Amino acid sequence: MSGIELNCVVITDFPDKIELSSTTDELPIESSPEVLTVIAKDKSGHLFTSVNGLKFEWKLEEEQLDESVESPGNIVASLRPFSSSHEYFKVDGWALRGLLGHSVLVEALNVGSCKIRASLRQTETRKISTQEVKLRVTPNVKISPCNSIRILRYGTVELGVEHIQGRKLEYKKDFNINIGKPEIAQLDGDSSKLVALEYGQTHLTLTSNRESTSFPDFFLKTDIKVVKPARLEIRISRGGFTMLEELKSYTLTVDIFDDEGNAIFPSDNIKLSVTFPAQLFYVNSTSSNGTFHVVQALAPGKNTIKAELKGVVLSDGSLHKYSLQNTLTVTVCQKIQISPPFTLLPSDTLSSSPHEIRLMATGGTGNYRWTSNSSSAIIHFDKEKSHMALIQIKNEGDFTIILTDEENINFLASAKISVAPVIDIETYPTVVEAQVSNILILPVAFLAEEDRDRKIIRKFDDCSKIEPKVEIIEKHVLTYDKEPHIPAFGKGCRSLQFRCKYPGHSRINVYYESPSEKGENSSVEIHKTTTVLSCFKDLKPVHPVRVAVLPLGSSMEIAFDGGPRKWPLMKENHYTILEASKPELIDIELIRDPIRYNKDLTVFRVLCKALGENVLTFRIGNEPSATNKHPAKSEVSIKFVCSKPHSLHLKLFRKSEKKKLKDENIVKVPFYGSKQFSVDVWLKDSKGRKLYNISSLSLRWKVSDFSLAIAEETENGFTTHDNAVAGYRKISREFKEFKMPGGSGKLEVKAALLGYRNDVLKKAGVSDADDSLDTISGSIDLKLVSLRDINAEMYSTQDDEKQEEDTCDGDSCKGH
Repeated sequence: MSGIELNCVVITDFPDKIELSSTTDELPIESSPEVLTVIAKDKSGHLFTSVNGLKFEWKLEEEQLDESVESPGNIVASLRPFSSSHEYFKVDGWALRGLLGHSVLVEALNVGSCKIRASLRQTETRKISTQEVKLRVTPNVKISPCNSIRILRYGTVELGVEHIQGRKLEYKKDFNINIGKPEIAQLDGDSSKLVALEYGQTHLTLTSNRESTSFPDFFLKTDIKVVKPARLEIRISRGGFTMLEELKSYTLTVDIFDDEGNAIFPSDNIKLSVTFPAQLFYVNSTSSNGTFHVVQALAPGKNTIKAELKGVVLSDGSLHKYSLQNTLTVTVCQKIQISPPFTLLPSDTLSSSPHEIRLMATGGTGNYRWTSNSSSAIIHFDKEKSHMALIQIKNEGDFTIILTDEENINFLASAKISVAPVIDIETYPTVVEAQVSNILILPVAFLAEEDRDRKIIRKFDDCSKIEPKVEIIEKHVLTYDKEPHIPAFGKGCRSLQFRCKYPGHSRINVYYESPSEKGENSSVEIHKTTTVLSCFKDLKPVHPVRVAVLPLGSSMEIAFDGGPRKWPLMKENHYTILEASKPELIDIELIRDPIRYNKDLTVFRVLCKALGENVLTFRIGNEPSATNKHPAKSEVSIKFVCSKPHSLHLKLFRKSEKKKLKDENIVKVPFYGSKQFSVDVWLKDSKGRKLYNISSLSLRWKVSDFSLAIAEETENGFTTHDNAVAGYRKISREFKEFKMPGGSGKLEVKAALLGYRNDVLKKAGVSDADDSLDTISGSIDLKLVSLRDINAEMYSTQDDEKQEEDTCDGDSCKGH
């Protein structure tokens, strides 16, 4: 039980005054019956809710319309009980018995007039009555075009008779026309077209030819007056304003008036010309006499419409001239608009501050008036700058802001502002991948019902005051920057900023808690959405950094570090492409290593098949997908050269020591243990660039004194030292080792290039190699000194002395 009590006071009394209620005082024959209802009031003027049960006395008296016309003696109208009507909801007890109750039906029978009155007997001696209601019963036909016509000389008008149900009667078959003064106006032959001949006034009488029905002459009489034109008046629809709106259609009429200010009938044979400025109007249609036009306003501007009455066209085609003109200056304005036309704002933030919305108006005359459909929407605007308005809203609901042009009330525009609660949250990620140290902007949209009846959901136009909760799963990958505030873009109504710290991916959970009900016991509704963001290292070549030069038949593992990683929601869309400017010179093979520690490393093995220079371009990224519509892409290029050796260089390899010998070519001969030394070898091309990986070449070594050193035997004449600690194979040295029997003295070591290794070329698939390599060689003079003969004077005193680089990565290398 709700505990609510409803009290209703019922007052019973006897009417002190009664009145008749009717909607018309004229009723055509054969029309629907008219309802007359009694309204009762008490002494204080209060209206009775119901008068069912009271017995009213109804009286109908006929009266003569004109004493000069004899009454036909027919009954003008009759009263019928309301129960005979289909409207049963008003029927009282008397009407159900076939008697006249508090409501009756009046049925028109014949032309005439009558008075109707209802009475109510209070006591046996006192009776109250209503005022008399006069009802005129008219014929069921009317004269066309009207009952009084003013017409120009030689003008024509088609006379007719129309039934109230829309059926037109035929001339001579259904009615005749009698003209009072034939010298002023005559009928055109056997038709009902009337031609005005001379200035003056006459009248016409239309009589019925049907024997079953007679029409009194005064009901079918029309006056004809032949006059001269005095002025033209141009009128435009939609209120007659001269300020018009672009792209809207208007009807333009030209009315002709006589010297008494009465309108002249626009005959069909009138010739009237209207000139419209073509840049402002497009004429859709025009009447034959030129008095009626349907036009469309095209573009903003100001100009003049000119109307000119040429005259009246006679039956022989000649023109009875009139000279009459008028102009109307009109201005076509730009369509009035409000921006933005619709604004959706959250009600969750109203507790902290009201919403302020700025609306801008364009079009029209520029003089506006702003109004609202609710007092909760407060409008502030300056009349001097009325194109701007500030709307302040403090409550939840739908509000309509109406803009009216002060110069033309037909210029209207409206904007809707809806303040509604948050019902959901969504993220609309656009760019989800960024380089380390860069930022990612995540658009977030808080949603509400734009149309509560149709359940249309859309984002808020401004939700910058709503602060969501952000949870980063992989906190080492990303950080959330609350400041500065990022403007909304894309599909979001606000933006969240994240900064990439480390390569990888992380899920981002965005929460919002909103009260689902108002009141002390309100609950909290949690809205959540999740997205994925990715960070990657800057892409750069690591092996080589810029240029690689190799001999024919040799290969090199080329490594790139960084670039976008595989998108975790669509890993198969990831691509790594190495393209060559001259692919016929080389072979490219991607090296896959599932246990590679560095996930950002991409390694290719490139083999020299023919001599020449190549530009290798590496591209890495993800193809667009539903969750990554704008993927990141990176690319970098290096130069890869297959070249011939041009020079050979040798250098004594020396381990790093705290103290360095002044003479770099001194070899220390130990007393015991391993008595070995090694000589590094490298080849350069004609541009002085060091060749990487000379394993496809064969070298021959010689020493000047076998008692001091003996060369170690190898397959190609040297040893290659490499490692793959970084995730790719990198050659650090190519050298030759020598054994020392133990003697001291001067020693010359010499190396010569023998040519390509056929087994290597065959394995590499190189069949057209040029065997005629230039004969090149290199030598180095060494001093083998026993450790007992090494003294302090032989060491260098400069600790910062730099050794020449034993590697080369560039367009040229230093000579030795």
